[in-house]
Amino acid sequence: LAGDQGPNARLMEERKVGVLVPRDEEDGSFSRDGVAGAVRAVIVEEGGSVFADNAKKLQGVVASMECNERCIDLFIQHLRSCRN
Repeated sequence: LAGDQGPNARLMEERKVGVLVPRDEEDGSFSRDGVAGAVRAVIVEEGGSVFADNAKKLQGVVASMECNERCIDLFIQHLRSCRN
């Protein structure tokens, strides 16, 4: 369940809808300062509007029923083609 969190976080950082919170290299935990720094980076240093604007664009894609149905149809076609 948690195995995809790292790749998802990196993907969100690449798309400028979030930033990675630094982790302790030994146990993977977050520090108070690390979380505060990430929040500060999104809200203050990066000009929060960049992240908000990008999140709205991404939401339009994710929330689009037409896009979701098209992706599912393509996925099903792919699975059927692999069966042969």
